[in-house]
Amino acid sequence: MGYRTIKLKRTGLKISSGNTGMGKVYNVSKDQSTCGKMSVKCKPYCYLGSAYYRSMKGVVACHKANGAILSNLDDPKIWNDLDNDMLDFVEKYDPKTFRVSVNGDLANIYELAFWNMIALYHCDINILIFTKRLGILEQFVAKFEKAKNLRIKVSVFFNYTQNEINRSKSFGYPIAYTDTENRLGFKTCKKPCESCGWCFKFDSDVYLPLHGPEAKKKKRLYDEKVNLGIRNLVLSGVVI
Repeated sequence: MGYRTIKLKRTGLKISSGNTGMGKVYNVSKDQSTCGKMSVKCKPYCYLGSAYYRSMKGVVACHKANGAILSNLDDPKIWNDLDNDMLDFVEKYDPKTFRVSVNGDLANIYELAFWNMIALYHCDINILIFTKRLGILEQFVAKFEKAKNLRIKVSVFFNYTQNEINRSKSFGYPIAYTDTENRLGFKTCKKPCESCGWCFKFDSDVYLPLHGPEAKKKKRLYDEKVNLGIRNLVLSGVVI
Protein backbone atom coordinates (compact mmCIF):
# COMPACT_ATOMS: atom_id res chain seq x y z
CA MET A 1 0.00 0.00 0.00
CA GLY A 2 3.01 2.27 -0.16
CA TYR A 3 3.61 2.52 3.59
CA ARG A 4 7.15 2.47 4.83
CA THR A 5 9.04 1.67 8.02
CA ILE A 6 11.38 4.29 9.45
CA LYS A 7 14.16 3.07 11.75
CA LEU A 8 15.39 5.70 14.19
CA LYS A 9 19.16 5.80 14.17
CA ARG A 10 20.09 5.91 17.89
CA THR A 11 17.61 3.52 19.47
CA GLY A 12 16.51 1.49 16.46
CA LEU A 13 12.82 2.14 17.23
CA LYS A 14 10.77 1.43 14.11
CA ILE A 15 7.96 3.78 13.10
CA SER A 16 5.42 2.96 10.40
CA SER A 17 4.13 5.65 8.06
CA GLY A 18 0.64 4.10 8.16
CA ASN A 19 -1.35 0.91 7.72
CA THR A 20 -4.20 -0.44 5.64
CA GLY A 21 -6.75 0.32 8.36
CA MET A 22 -6.12 3.86 9.54
CA GLY A 23 -4.28 5.15 6.50
CA LYS A 24 -1.36 7.58 6.46
CA VAL A 25 -0.86 8.10 10.19
CA TYR A 26 2.62 7.64 11.66
CA ASN A 27 2.55 5.04 14.40
CA VAL A 28 4.60 2.74 16.58
CA SER A 29 3.57 -0.83 17.47
CA LYS A 30 4.67 -3.16 20.25
CA ASP A 31 4.17 -6.77 21.22
CA GLN A 32 1.88 -8.42 23.79
CA SER A 33 4.55 -8.27 26.50
CA THR A 34 3.55 -4.61 27.04
CA CYS A 35 -0.15 -5.31 27.60
CA GLY A 36 -0.18 -5.80 31.38
CA LYS A 37 -2.67 -7.53 33.67
CA MET A 38 -5.81 -6.33 31.92
CA SER A 39 -4.82 -8.34 28.84
CA VAL A 40 -6.39 -11.35 30.55
CA LYS A 41 -9.67 -9.91 29.26
CA CYS A 42 -8.73 -9.47 25.62
CA LYS A 43 -5.81 -11.85 25.02
CA PRO A 44 -8.02 -14.81 24.00
CA TYR A 45 -9.47 -12.65 21.19
CA CYS A 46 -6.36 -10.70 20.18
CA TYR A 47 -5.20 -11.09 16.59
CA LEU A 48 -1.60 -10.72 17.77
CA GLY A 49 -1.87 -14.28 19.07
CA SER A 50 -3.23 -15.73 15.83
CA ALA A 51 -1.28 -18.25 13.78
CA TYR A 52 -1.49 -15.89 10.79
CA TYR A 53 0.12 -13.03 12.71
CA ARG A 54 2.82 -15.25 14.22
CA SER A 55 3.71 -16.42 10.72
CA MET A 56 4.80 -12.87 9.84
CA LYS A 57 8.09 -13.23 11.67
CA GLY A 58 9.56 -9.93 10.50
CA VAL A 59 6.58 -7.97 11.84
CA VAL A 60 6.59 -9.90 15.12
CA ALA A 61 10.32 -9.25 15.58
CA CYS A 62 9.86 -5.52 14.89
CA HIS A 63 7.08 -5.19 17.48
CA LYS A 64 9.06 -7.17 20.05
CA ALA A 65 12.10 -4.95 19.54
CA ASN A 66 9.99 -1.80 19.91
CA GLY A 67 8.46 -3.21 23.08
CA ALA A 68 11.91 -3.85 24.55
CA ILE A 69 13.11 -0.31 23.74
CA LEU A 70 10.05 1.38 25.25
CA SER A 71 10.17 -0.90 28.30
CA ASN A 72 13.62 0.48 29.17
CA LEU A 73 12.91 4.20 29.31
CA ASP A 74 13.83 4.17 33.00
CA ASP A 75 17.40 4.12 31.65
CA PRO A 76 18.41 7.81 31.23
CA LYS A 77 20.60 7.02 28.21
CA ILE A 78 17.79 5.29 26.32
CA TRP A 79 15.42 8.13 27.24
CA ASN A 80 17.90 10.72 25.97
CA ASP A 81 18.65 8.77 22.78
CA LEU A 82 14.97 8.35 21.98
CA ASP A 83 14.33 12.00 22.76
CA ASN A 84 16.92 12.97 20.15
CA ASP A 85 15.57 10.36 17.73
CA MET A 86 12.07 11.78 18.01
CA LEU A 87 13.37 15.32 17.56
CA ASP A 88 15.03 14.26 14.30
CA PHE A 89 11.92 12.36 13.24
CA VAL A 90 9.58 15.31 13.84
CA GLU A 91 11.87 17.75 12.03
CA LYS A 92 12.11 15.46 8.99
CA TYR A 93 8.56 14.10 8.67
CA ASP A 94 6.41 16.78 10.37
CA PRO A 95 3.61 14.44 11.55
CA LYS A 96 0.26 16.01 12.47
CA THR A 97 -0.91 12.91 14.35
CA PHE A 98 1.22 10.18 15.88
CA ARG A 99 -0.42 7.03 17.22
CA VAL A 100 1.24 5.05 20.00
CA SER A 101 0.47 1.34 20.52
CA VAL A 102 -1.41 0.33 17.39
CA ASN A 103 -0.45 -3.11 18.70
CA GLY A 104 0.57 -3.75 22.30
CA ASP A 105 0.10 -1.17 25.06
CA LEU A 106 2.04 1.22 27.29
CA ALA A 107 5.09 -0.56 28.62
CA ASN A 108 5.27 1.38 31.92
CA ILE A 109 4.85 4.83 33.50
CA TYR A 110 8.17 5.97 31.98
CA GLU A 111 6.83 5.45 28.46
CA LEU A 112 3.68 7.48 29.13
CA ALA A 113 5.76 10.22 30.75
CA PHE A 114 8.01 10.20 27.67
CA TRP A 115 5.14 10.67 25.20
CA ASN A 116 3.75 13.41 27.42
CA MET A 117 7.11 15.16 27.24
CA ILE A 118 7.18 14.83 23.44
CA ALA A 119 3.66 16.32 23.31
CA LEU A 120 4.82 19.26 25.45
CA TYR A 121 7.83 19.80 23.14
CA HIS A 122 5.74 19.60 19.97
CA CYS A 123 2.38 21.19 20.71
CA ASP A 124 1.29 21.01 17.04
CA ILE A 125 1.31 17.16 17.06
CA ASN A 126 -1.60 15.14 18.43
CA ILE A 127 -0.19 12.05 20.12
CA LEU A 128 -2.94 9.42 20.39
CA ILE A 129 -2.73 6.55 22.88
CA PHE A 130 -5.28 3.79 23.47
CA THR A 131 -4.57 1.93 26.71
CA LYS A 132 -5.93 -0.62 29.17
CA ARG A 133 -3.09 0.04 31.63
CA LEU A 134 -5.20 1.57 34.40
CA GLY A 135 -2.44 1.32 37.01
CA ILE A 136 -0.14 3.36 34.78
CA LEU A 137 -2.86 5.98 34.29
CA GLU A 138 -3.32 6.26 38.05
CA GLN A 139 0.40 6.90 38.52
CA PHE A 140 0.42 9.39 35.66
CA VAL A 141 -2.58 11.40 36.91
CA ALA A 142 -1.00 11.61 40.38
CA LYS A 143 2.43 12.78 39.18
CA PHE A 144 2.08 14.69 35.90
CA GLU A 145 0.13 17.43 34.19
CA LYS A 146 -1.08 16.02 30.89
CA ALA A 147 -0.19 17.92 27.74
CA LYS A 148 -3.32 19.11 25.92
CA ASN A 149 -2.21 17.37 22.74
CA LEU A 150 -1.57 14.02 24.47
CA ARG A 151 -4.82 12.29 23.51
CA ILE A 152 -5.55 9.33 25.77
CA LYS A 153 -8.47 6.94 25.21
CA VAL A 154 -9.14 4.22 27.76
CA SER A 155 -9.90 0.86 26.16
CA VAL A 156 -12.82 -1.11 27.62
CA PHE A 157 -13.43 -4.71 26.55
CA PHE A 158 -16.85 -6.34 26.34
CA ASN A 159 -16.18 -8.80 29.19
CA TYR A 160 -15.17 -6.17 31.77
CA THR A 161 -17.13 -6.16 35.00
CA GLN A 162 -19.14 -3.07 35.84
CA ASN A 163 -16.52 -2.14 38.44
CA GLU A 164 -13.81 -2.34 35.77
CA ILE A 165 -15.87 -0.18 33.42
CA ASN A 166 -16.47 2.38 36.17
CA ARG A 167 -12.76 2.48 37.01
CA SER A 168 -11.91 2.96 33.33
CA LYS A 169 -14.32 5.90 33.14
CA SER A 170 -13.08 7.46 36.38
CA PHE A 171 -10.05 9.12 34.73
CA GLY A 172 -12.28 11.38 32.66
CA TYR A 173 -10.68 10.38 29.35
CA PRO A 174 -12.76 9.21 26.36
CA ILE A 175 -13.61 5.50 26.25
CA ALA A 176 -12.88 3.11 23.37
CA TYR A 177 -15.27 0.18 23.76
CA THR A 178 -14.64 -3.08 21.94
CA ASP A 179 -17.54 -5.43 21.21
CA THR A 180 -19.57 -6.81 18.32
CA GLU A 181 -22.93 -5.64 19.69
CA ASN A 182 -22.01 -2.21 21.13
CA ARG A 183 -23.87 -2.75 24.40
CA LEU A 184 -22.83 0.63 25.79
CA GLY A 185 -24.44 2.46 22.88
CA PHE A 186 -21.50 4.47 21.51
CA LYS A 187 -21.63 5.93 18.02
CA THR A 188 -20.47 3.09 15.82
CA CYS A 189 -17.77 2.89 13.18
CA LYS A 190 -19.33 1.62 9.95
CA LYS A 191 -16.65 2.59 7.45
CA PRO A 192 -12.99 1.64 6.95
CA CYS A 193 -10.73 3.42 9.45
CA GLU A 194 -9.20 5.73 6.87
CA SER A 195 -12.59 7.15 5.85
CA CYS A 196 -14.35 6.84 9.24
CA GLY A 197 -12.03 8.85 11.44
CA TRP A 198 -13.74 8.25 14.79
CA CYS A 199 -10.48 7.16 16.43
CA PHE A 200 -9.07 10.58 15.60
CA LYS A 201 -11.96 12.59 17.05
CA PHE A 202 -9.86 12.91 20.12
CA ASP A 203 -12.48 13.93 22.68
CA SER A 204 -15.16 11.41 21.66
CA ASP A 205 -16.03 7.97 23.03
CA VAL A 206 -15.76 5.40 20.25
CA TYR A 207 -16.96 1.88 19.55
CA LEU A 208 -14.44 -0.45 17.90
CA PRO A 209 -15.64 -3.87 16.68
CA LEU A 210 -13.39 -6.84 17.26
CA HIS A 211 -10.72 -7.17 14.59
CA GLY A 212 -10.76 -10.05 12.14
CA PRO A 213 -12.82 -13.22 11.65
CA GLU A 214 -10.84 -15.22 14.22
CA ALA A 215 -11.60 -12.73 17.01
CA LYS A 216 -15.28 -12.56 16.05
CA LYS A 217 -15.54 -16.36 16.07
CA LYS A 218 -14.02 -16.50 19.56
CA LYS A 219 -16.47 -13.81 20.67
CA ARG A 220 -19.41 -15.90 19.42
CA LEU A 221 -18.09 -18.91 21.35
CA TYR A 222 -17.79 -16.71 24.45
CA ASP A 223 -21.38 -15.52 24.09
CA GLU A 224 -22.62 -19.09 23.62
CA LYS A 225 -20.82 -20.13 26.80
CA VAL A 226 -22.27 -17.20 28.77
CA ASN A 227 -25.79 -17.84 27.45
CA LEU A 228 -25.49 -21.54 28.29
CA GLY A 229 -24.44 -20.61 31.82
CA ILE A 230 -27.49 -18.33 32.22
CA ARG A 231 -29.78 -21.08 30.83
CA ASN A 232 -28.39 -23.58 33.32
CA LEU A 233 -29.03 -21.16 36.17
CA VAL A 234 -32.65 -20.73 35.06
CA LEU A 235 -33.15 -24.49 34.76
CA SER A 236 -31.70 -25.02 38.22
CA GLY A 237 -34.25 -22.62 39.71
CA VAL A 238 -31.85 -19.71 40.41
CA VAL A 239 -33.59 -16.35 40.00
CA ILE A 240 -31.52 -13.84 37.98
